Amino acid sequence: MVQNGSWISCARRRTGSCARRLSLPTLLVRGGLSDILSMEGAESFLEMCPHTEFVNVTDAAHMVAGDRNDIFSDSVIDFLGRVVPLDAAPAQPPHAIRPRNEGPGGSIADVP
Repeated sequence: MVQNGSWISCARRRTGSCARRLSLPTLLVRGGLSDILSMEGAESFLEMCPHTEFVNVTDAAHMVAGDRNDIFSDSVIDFLGRVVPLDAAPAQPPHAIRPRNEGPGGSIADVP
């Protein structure tokens, strides 16, 4: 069980560990007005996962797709068009259709 207040440091360690092992093409889209992901947080992620492409949408808050769907969609479509051409095989097999939680208790569950 994670002590009250220490869950943030646990989540940061887990995020860092995952980011350093990430090998798939990665796109980070940040809303410039986000109160969730700071520019420093984005830069930290980019240092841990240097092959990540980054888009900072200056006039969007954290929910970029809702605030500036045009820029979000164009960024994602452009990224996918370059890293996963239509005639290419998938980079990895699809997720199993079942909820799973591979982290410590209290972490966010990955539900595909």
